[in-house]
Amino acid sequence: MNLEQLRPIQAELDNRIVEEHGLQNEYLLPNKTVALLTELYETVNEARWFKFWSKNRKPKTKIEHLCPVCNATGQDPELDPYGCEDCEGTGKLGESIPLLEEFTDTVHFALSIANDLELPAYEYTEPENNDLNILTIGLTNMITRLPVEKNIEQVLNYLIKLGYQLGFDEQQVIDEYYRKNEINHHRQEVGY
Repeated sequence: MNLEQLRPIQAELDNRIVEEHGLQNEYLLPNKTVALLTELYETVNEARWFKFWSKNRKPKTKIEHLCPVCNATGQDPELDPYGCEDCEGTGKLGESIPLLEEFTDTVHFALSIANDLELPAYEYTEPENNDLNILTIGLTNMITRLPVEKNIEQVLNYLIKLGYQLGFDEQQVIDEYYRKNEINHHRQEVGY
């Protein structure tokens, strides 16, 4: 998975955030490290593999958003013969893939940190371990040491491996990254 093309795009978003929030003289690596850990565990929570106590251990790979105007019937509440205008008669407003969305959020913060640490052009080296629990624990340990060890290349290797293990390919991650980046820019516009 080659994420190098996303680094300049991440830098643009980061520069905008720094500028708009007056953070030019702030050391943000600890904040970004906590954010990366948070997004990692939001990803893990959506993946659900570790929830041995649950009967539903399937990852959240698709959620349909139902239309509240017509109560997902597709019928117009005012009996319009053409159906509900909000959902165009489908009863649905769209869908999302929570697991991919959360994983992509980890990519955003990992790339942000890679840029901050001025990582030269990066090439993926696959870690040997395939166990999701071990990958997650290893990532956690590496991320918590980031502010001291600056080991972002190793973090990226494990993060990309986790993405592959969760079933994502490069194009899915890149497409979702662009979609979420647009949302992040919009959030800055509206004062998120």
